[in-house]
Parts: sequence; structure tokens; C-alpha cells
Amino acid sequence: MIDFEQAKLLAENSAMLEINWVPVRETYLSDFYNERENCWIFFAKEDIPLPPDGCLRTTAFAVSKSGVVRAVYDFRDNPEEMNTFADRMSDYFSTHDE
Repeated sequence: MIDFEQAKLLAENSAMLEINWVPVRETYLSDFYNERENCWIFFAKEDIPLPPDGCLRTTAFAVSKSGVVRAVYDFRDNPEEMNTFADRMSDYFSTHDE
């Protein structure tokens, strides 16, 4: 099992690999996150300099409690869907935590 800080670092590293042109000193992740029993979901900062039409505008990072990272859709614009999706990811990681 990993803790929150380890999970956020894994998500941050995954984000940096996805957007390798962002300077290393730039933090990609927002302080906002969604936590469930088996995972955390981390979201990009709103003001990160990304292309307006890029798919990374809609990418979040789900990290299981054992450290598995998945790029997922960012549902922040729809809180109900965001919570439903977080529940689904937690359920997924309860049986697929590789």
C-alpha cells in the first residue's frame, strides 16, 4: 500500500511523461483530488499551459492504493459523473490492482 504523497508523485510523474514539453519545475496537478477506498484520482491544474485542443485538457490520473496508475477522463465539469466514475475506478482496482 502507498500513501497519498506517493500516489500524487506517481500521478505527477505520469503527467510529466504525457506532456514532456512542460518544464520540470512546473507542477501539473491541482490540489483538488477525489479519493475512494481503492484509489485516488488527481486532476490537472486549470491554468497549466496546454494546447486548447489537446486531449490532455481532459485527462486525469487514477492511482490505486498499491501504486497502479491509469490515465482517465477528467469529469470535473460534472460532479455527479465524477463521483460515479471514481466509484467505478475504485471497484475496478479492487479486482484488477496489478
